[in-house]
Amino acid sequence: MTAKTAEVSAASRRSWLRSWWLVFAFDPFWTQWISFVYIGLRAKRPQWIAWGAVYGAIALGSLILVNQPGILDGIGVTGTFAVWLVALVHALVVRNEYLERLDVLEDPRLAQAQLLQRRRELVTQLAREHPQLAEESGVGRPDVKDAFDGGLVDLNHASERALTTLPGVDKRMAHQIVLIRGRIGGFSSLYDAGSLLDLKPDLVDDLRDRVVCLPF
Repeated sequence: MTAKTAEVSAASRRSWLRSWWLVFAFDPFWTQWISFVYIGLRAKRPQWIAWGAVYGAIALGSLILVNQPGILDGIGVTGTFAVWLVALVHALVVRNEYLERLDVLEDPRLAQAQLLQRRRELVTQLAREHPQLAEESGVGRPDVKDAFDGGLVDLNHASERALTTLPGVDKRMAHQIVLIRGRIGGFSSLYDAGSLLDLKPDLVDDLRDRVVCLPF
């Protein structure tokens, strides 16, 4: 067996192991809803949870009608079989999408990006509510050792080298930022900097989640 074949085989086994919830879809005894609630929660797909609620409600209603007198029993049996068959086919159809979404959600890069986003939010809050403390902590200056920057860059204190880490900011623009902030005593906000530097609106939008302007 080649390495590629072994890798494909391992991936196939892993995908089926992650599809164990199909057991509930194949079970004809009113458990299909469990499959959809489970995958909806795991894959963060509210629509699947809603489908689970629908299938569960139909299955419960059909169960209540079973063994009732007259035509009601037939409706209950038919409903039970119908919801099982429809939910089973539906589960098989969404299986690949579920596995794909799970691959994305379990990607360590996503976890790192989410961590960085939360860190930026906390650092931005610190910069807004306690600017002096943020400045002393090295917020926005990634070139400062052990700086609590969260990926942010302070337009009023960061070095030219740190400024060039921002999207759309080259050495020439970084030098211009340093010159102008020195002349005016620092920028009051990103929009103030955008106006003084004549930055394009698209660039300002790109910088919104990456910069702070601490007191100069």
